[in-house]
Order: sequence, then C-alpha cells, then structure tokens
Amino acid sequence: MRHATILALFVVLPAVARQVDTDAWRGRSLGIAVYPDAGLTLSTAGTEIITGATGGGVDASGRLIPPGMEPPALRIANALATLAHEHYGMIDAPRVPARHLDAPKDLARSAREVANVDVVLDVEANAGVTQNLFRSSFGVGMLVTARLIDVQTGKTLASSFCQQISKGAWSREELMANDAEKLKAAVAERADGCIEKFKASVLMIKPRDPGSN
Repeated sequence: MRHATILALFVVLPAVARQVDTDAWRGRSLGIAVYPDAGLTLSTAGTEIITGATGGGVDASGRLIPPGMEPPALRIANALATLAHEHYGMIDAPRVPARHLDAPKDLARSAREVANVDVVLDVEANAGVTQNLFRSSFGVGMLVTARLIDVQTGKTLASSFCQQISKGAWSREELMANDAEKLKAAVAERADGCIEKFKASVLMIKPRDPGSN
C-alpha cells in the first residue's frame, strides 16, 4: 500500500497560480521554510540492496538518505530566493522551521516566532526512486510544491506544482556507485527543472522578450 501511494504521487497535476500585486513584495523580508531532511522515498522491491550500497542510512519512516545529498526543496528555495532578491529587492530574513503538511497559518505563526519575516517561501519536494515497469532498471522522479505566504495575514500569495516524471534507466550499481553520485545528480537535475517554472508561476517573473534591451 505504501508503494502504491508513492507511485500515485507521480501523476500529472495542474499548476496553480493566482494573480497578485507583486509591487507589494518590493523591499519586504523573505524567509525560507526549512524542513527536516526528507531523503528519498523508495518504491521498489529489495530496497535493502540499494540502501546498503550507498553508505548512507534510512530514517524512521524508511526513507533513504544518501550521504551528502543536498535536499532538493532547499536547492529550489535558495534559487528562488536569489531571484526574488534580484527582481523585487526582497531582503534576506531568518529561516523558518517547518513541518510537513503545515497549513499557511501554521507557517505564518512559526515565522512570527522567528521575527523579522514578512513573507515565507515554502518549497516541499517528494523525490522518489522507482523501478521501471517490467524492467530491472530504476528511474528518479520528483513532485514539488512551492508557495509564498504572507506572514501578517497567514494567506497564500501564490502557489504552484511542478512534476518531474520518473525517468532514467540505471542499474542499482550505476545509481549507487561513488557514494550515489548518479543518484544525487539525477535528484539535482529534477530539482533544477522546477526552478524556471516556479520563477514564472510563483514569483511571477516573466521571461524577457528576446527583442528587448
């Protein structure tokens, strides 16, 4: 049942974005929501073979944590925060402790406890290693949500989904060689694939006209 639930996450989901007054964001302080390391969810048979090959470990929920893997949600959030600073002049603020499935008002409350945070950038990523159907090879996919939350009102200013459908055809040995080098690279690539989408759908930064100066 756990495996069926994980696989169900990798269905196509529509992006959701709402029109907002982005001028009101200028000069405001932006804090990134930070989650405990989530690791990778494995939806394959015989995952102990993969786990044992990484030199990493498994957390209490059975998720794989390769050594030295950058959390994909934090990778995306840091890139988006940099874009927000450059485009809107938003100011760095302290990071906001978050729990999975926190409601916007919960995150706003946490931000008020931290203090000096006007807007929370909340990115949550579910990365998965899945065995390709009828094959012995594995692919890596990712489902990411991102939202901006107004700390004063506890309301969501903008939100969107990004899906990176599971792809790749690596063997266990290929994924796990050299401290899971290929696995880490695949996760980073999937994460980077969501940044441009969120740049437009969450930060509302539209692509420049090639003909403009």
